[in-house]
Amino acid sequence: MSTPAPHAFVSMVDLLHQRAGAQPDDRAYVYLSDRGDEKAVLTYAELERRAVAVAARLATCLRKGDRALLVFPPGLDFIVGLFGCLIAGVIAVPMMVPRRMSSQDSSAAIRVDCGARLAMTTADLAGSRSDVIKRFCDLDWFMVDHSDDAAEGSSAPLPAPDRDDIAFLQYTSGSTSVPRGVIVTHRNLLENLEMIRLAFGNTRKSTYVNWVPLYHDMGLILNVLQSLYAGAMCVQMAPLSFVQRPWVLLRAIHTYRAEVAGGPNFAFDLTVTRFRPEHMKGIDLSCWKLAFV
Repeated sequence: MSTPAPHAFVSMVDLLHQRAGAQPDDRAYVYLSDRGDEKAVLTYAELERRAVAVAARLATCLRKGDRALLVFPPGLDFIVGLFGCLIAGVIAVPMMVPRRMSSQDSSAAIRVDCGARLAMTTADLAGSRSDVIKRFCDLDWFMVDHSDDAAEGSSAPLPAPDRDDIAFLQYTSGSTSVPRGVIVTHRNLLENLEMIRLAFGNTRKSTYVNWVPLYHDMGLILNVLQSLYAGAMCVQMAPLSFVQRPWVLLRAIHTYRAEVAGGPNFAFDLTVTRFRPEHMKGIDLSCWKLAFV
């Protein structure tokens, strides 16, 4: 159940390919509905297949090193889009979906600073949030969930990333100043993920439950990428679902026998504040080995 050291992987793309080869039918990610039912599932092989299809389409319109905004609603399509960018050598820029009415919105500043040429999302968000599309009307929009069939048979060359290639740009929130982007390389990620694995003692049995948004480094690196690195499953739920019903996370820990789950301090306070005995009937949390803040 041990995980190879970071030097065993050339890049995050290599990590994905190795997981898909060794654990093709294992469930990598599960997404839950507001009530805790399974809404979507990705095995390692399915993630690889869908990400390669996205990369093949990206390679026809972008070059290695171009930037792409990742503007996704909660769900698993963000992960597919991210790995599609990594495979194609496109630098991903995760960001939250702009609020409809907000004087604090930093999306325009991020878009200008990173020099994005394209924005990625889902057909559902594009259809329901025309205001977001209009906000970036000068960019081409790429629907990740339209990639599976469109790229079949594509022969576009896909460059293999090096360890020191840029994986993505992580921007600060912009809540107190103009958002600043941090360059994150494949080497940075692999070494950080190994550090987390050692600190947490993660193995393939270390199922995660996560509600933290994936444009945030805690949601992305500490949950989604760390579970992939360990070869474990990560169960996802929407941030709003957790805020409205924090007990759904506890039920998910019980159902999936998760070992790892955490979040900012307020998440634990909220869970205690919203506690009701009836929500915890039959719930066994003895599997929860590590709660991080």
